[in-house]
Amino acid sequence: MVSTSPDTLAPQGSGRGRRWFIGTMGAALSVAGLWYVFTGIEFDELVVSVHRVRVLPLLASLLTYWVGLLTVRGLLVRHLLRPAGGIGLGKACKYILVGYMANNVLPFKAGEIARSGGIARVTKIRFSTVLGSLVVERLLDVVMLGLVGLAAIGVAPMPRALQNAAWVSAGLFVVAFTLFVLVARRSWQEKAHDSSNRIQVLVWNLLVRLMAGLRSLGTVKGAVIAVSLATAIWILSLASYLLRLMSFDLPSSVAMVLVLVACVGFASIFPSTPGYLGVYHAAVVFALTTLGVDKGTAAGFAVFCHLTDIIPGSLLGALALTMEGLSWRDFKRSTQAVIESSP
Repeated sequence: MVSTSPDTLAPQGSGRGRRWFIGTMGAALSVAGLWYVFTGIEFDELVVSVHRVRVLPLLASLLTYWVGLLTVRGLLVRHLLRPAGGIGLGKACKYILVGYMANNVLPFKAGEIARSGGIARVTKIRFSTVLGSLVVERLLDVVMLGLVGLAAIGVAPMPRALQNAAWVSAGLFVVAFTLFVLVARRSWQEKAHDSSNRIQVLVWNLLVRLMAGLRSLGTVKGAVIAVSLATAIWILSLASYLLRLMSFDLPSSVAMVLVLVACVGFASIFPSTPGYLGVYHAAVVFALTTLGVDKGTAAGFAVFCHLTDIIPGSLLGALALTMEGLSWRDFKRSTQAVIESSP
């Protein structure tokens, strides 16, 4: 049994202390982030800042994010799962949206596990294999984020310590990705189930099934396609944030969008509260104020961007579940069953 399911998807009565701890940490992160963002900000400043929104760039941003970026990420998920059996583009996009919706209501990025469990349920691919493909997807995101971070420090004034940290991080990301590619090129065979050491067999077989999620990187062509799709995802993300800056009538320079996306990306790496409440806002405000935007306008922009992510993501995720003929309760129950039955 895989024990990576989130507490919100766990059986009733299990992990009560852990749920309390996670909830407390999440609340602390939210409070700290919101305190940083809104200390010294008057409500009128937020209202005034929202009046500056321009409709056309906003619509272009939404289309770029929820049509272009979603489609390319769906293509990436389909590519990563193809060696294990595959998934259609439509199904991949639906469950990506379900994962976004789940992240908006579950703490510590539990939507990632929910998405993987849902894909495993509809494709009959082992959950551990789907989880392995998710690891590859997130590693590609981290590598792309590292490159965005390096570009940001190259065009924007940053402290020397931050520049050094970015270079070290980028180097580690590249090394990690290279190791993943080398591991993916190996041939992994499951051990016989009648071995005398059943614990060893269980752990080894789980590792093999996780490695199956890396098979898409096992060839040069597969690795090139994966990297190309990941690059396209981040280019579309940069374009979406550039259009958001334009819609808010903020400086839409290369430096501004690179720093903004880098800060938001690094903040979202770590598990946090549902919808990244507070953490997301703090990252946006830090990025904009670093480049000279006043805090009131930066806070208004953070609230504006958060809503343009949370509201469409939740609505589209709910629509995707409806199209699959599932309620949220049914989805949680069926996903939990898949995760628990995965050896």
